[in-house]
Amino acid sequence: MKSAPAIAFDYRLSRRLLFAVCAVSALAVTALMLSGLPRWGKWILGIAVVGYVISGMRRERDRAPKRAAWRADGDWRLVFSDGFQTSAGIRSAALRGGWIFLNLRIENDSPVRLVLAPDNCDADTRRRLRVRLAQTDAPDMRSSAP
Repeated sequence: MKSAPAIAFDYRLSRRLLFAVCAVSALAVTALMLSGLPRWGKWILGIAVVGYVISGMRRERDRAPKRAAWRADGDWRLVFSDGFQTSAGIRSAALRGGWIFLNLRIENDSPVRLVLAPDNCDADTRRRLRVRLAQTDAPDMRSSAP
């Protein structure tokens, strides 16, 4: 069998994912405000929810690679915003409709998670990734109908 060609793409966080996280956090704050907690408790928990969401999204933005490449030999090459480059291996992948969720492990054993949605990755790259993932033995490879 011929080796699969390399797949490289620039990575940025999905705006759809950001919108979904903001919508869920807004629902959480709304539920707090409608609860029977005292007013001061509602405000404290509401501020905590908003702060947690903002810090989590900033952390994901700062830790995410700017460029990813799945080389023909099966290794991943990640380039971060500060110019740091590292190799990574795939730990697991999940396919959900048009979304691809990749869980990679870099050299220092840190996890790197990539969410490839229709708005942050072109359709051709997602299609090639899906085909190549189907041909590999990625652990926890799960798929659902589109």
